[in-house]
Amino acid sequence: MATSIILTSKIQNFIDSMISDFAPDNLKGQLDKYSSQNCSEKSIPASLVIKAYKCFTENSKDKEKIYLHELLEDSDLYYEPIKQPERNPELLKRLEKLKAQQENRDYQQMTKNVRVEAFGGSILSDVGKDLRSTSAQLIGVLNILLTIVGAFVFGYMATYYIGKPTPYCIITGFIMATVVAVADVYFFIKFEV
Repeated sequence: MATSIILTSKIQNFIDSMISDFAPDNLKGQLDKYSSQNCSEKSIPASLVIKAYKCFTENSKDKEKIYLHELLEDSDLYYEPIKQPERNPELLKRLEKLKAQQENRDYQQMTKNVRVEAFGGSILSDVGKDLRSTSAQLIGVLNILLTIVGAFVFGYMATYYIGKPTPYCIITGFIMATVVAVADVYFFIKFEV
């Protein structure tokens, strides 16, 4: 692709003067498309401007001296606008459908605590679920208490049957109950809470 520059009024005036005064016929044919009378173009090939400038410098008089950088000072490189490709209608339908599904999911997520009836349940089903969870935790706490009491009784009775005095039996029972309590509370917290 040839490099193009933006066609400014200064370049068009230069082209008009080239067509009327200096340009040979083959160059006039190329420049005629970019003259101010019949120009619909926004850009002009840079090589054509350079060719016209060389022709001008060869055929002009010294008093009409124009420099190329002065001719191009208001212009810039021209970039063809990017054409957006057409979107596939099937893809657009599918995107709309997926968007609607996602919005519906988001809406259901936001309103799940507001309207319990919409999900086939009632407020009482949530209460029942909470009661089952609470009863399971209460049974776990009761199990821990019974295990601690059983460990105390085991430690007390084990030292009693050995023949130790009562203070030793009580201390042994407390030590056994403490060890079992720490272990039970650890496992209860780890698995139940």
